[in-house]
Amino acid sequence: ASRDNIAMFEGGNSMSQAARSLFLFGCYMLAVGISMLFVPNLVLSVVGLPADNGVWIHLVGLLALFIGIYDIAAARQGAMLTIRLSVPMRAAVPFVFAGFILAGLSDWPLMLFGAIDLIGAGWTWLALRRSDAMSASGG
Repeated sequence: ASRDNIAMFEGGNSMSQAARSLFLFGCYMLAVGISMLFVPNLVLSVVGLPADNGVWIHLVGLLALFIGIYDIAAARQGAMLTIRLSVPMRAAVPFVFAGFILAGLSDWPLMLFGAIDLIGAGWTWLALRRSDAMSASGG
């Protein structure tokens, strides 16, 4: 059973650029998730939100951690559907965060997270475009 759990992280020796971008984003999500799970007020202070001792921030950390695990596993397996779907989802984050800021729910430092999502989505999108162009040209 433990071998099956480890197998989801195994993949080929060479990862596509699109997969590599999602893999690194997954590592970032692991770091954010662990931080929000164990030292959430540190993360909240970085993004300009008030300290909170409620359980919600720990739950968000757990979700971020799980998303990171899914991203890493998808990247290692070359799961192109997941890699492709990650692009619009990550690209939407800064727009949603901007809405939170404009509604007065947060301050501008929250856009640090949004910028990372947008940069990661852009990297994956460009890698997918290059890969699609190479496939179309037979290379």
